[in-house]
Amino acid sequence: RRCLYNRDGSDKEKAEEIMKECGINAMDALHIAVAGENDVNIFITTGDDILKQRGCI
Repeated sequence: RRCLYNRDGSDKEKAEEIMKECGINAMDALHIAVAGENDVNIFITTGDDILKQRGCI
């Protein structure tokens, strides 16, 4: 498994912020942070119930 981070660590910081706010695991938070940092138009997940439950989406 390969994790993607910006060299400046901004993705990691954003992932940690998402984890804290939404109470989700590190890998899910990282994927969301990377998607956000790269301004993706479509983000596909099978675990959106976790985010909906926490009121984050």
